[in-house]
Amino acid sequence: MCATNYRDKADRDSKASATIMRVRALVAVVCCAMLHEAIAAHVCQVQAKSWDQCGGKSSCKGKHCADKAWPTHCCPSSNSCVRNNEWYWNCQPASQQHQQQSSDGGRSGSGQSVKPASTPAVAAIKPAPAVAAKKGPDGSYDYGQVLGLSMLFYEAQRSGKLPANNRIKWRGDSGLDQKAPDGRDITGGWYDAGDNVKFNLPMAWSAGVLAWSMVDFAEGYKKAGEYNNALSNLKWATDYFIKCIGDGKTIVAQVCCNQTTSYLHRYIAC
Repeated sequence: MCATNYRDKADRDSKASATIMRVRALVAVVCCAMLHEAIAAHVCQVQAKSWDQCGGKSSCKGKHCADKAWPTHCCPSSNSCVRNNEWYWNCQPASQQHQQQSSDGGRSGSGQSVKPASTPAVAAIKPAPAVAAKKGPDGSYDYGQVLGLSMLFYEAQRSGKLPANNRIKWRGDSGLDQKAPDGRDITGGWYDAGDNVKFNLPMAWSAGVLAWSMVDFAEGYKKAGEYNNALSNLKWATDYFIKCIGDGKTIVAQVCCNQTTSYLHRYIAC
């Protein structure tokens, strides 16, 4: 009887030990899987370039698709993953980073605040007095003057390195760092409005109408002394379009100029 009880107890102890061993093995497997997942989540799987997307809710899948820097993407040295908005973070060189004015509070992918770049003092510019409309003896407007002022409007919207004969004295160079996804230069063109975005569709429409009017009313442009100014403005737009088309494989359709703009992307390419 004693021997039987001893064997039963030994069997129970053996089964309990085997169960404990299986539980320990299962825990070890689970821990290893969790550790592997954690390591994989922080290993650089994609080496991004300057201005490439590195975070946000757009163009991504899975649990990393959130309003934060993607742990699988690494920016180049001297770059940080900077928040534009909840949908789009991108790698930006340190020299281009300035104070964030959006809701991100200046966060970057490194978890550090993006310090504002020093801004040189700019002397206040006093606006010129309004241009009085010219009228003929019969009270009709001088449409040559109107055409000339229209040409100045186009020139005021110019982006890029302005020419030496720039007639808008309060305008300076802008958007000199703008590049396509493949790195080619896409400076130039016209801004769409005060948000400093270049929308190529309305820009192309404006350039097309300007060119068409120069074909149909060439003599009127020449009599007003504005034909060469119109050609210069048209060339400013078409030179930019040539840059955007490149070799035709990737055509840039929209360009934003800084990370504080509310639009989804710094550029849109198709």
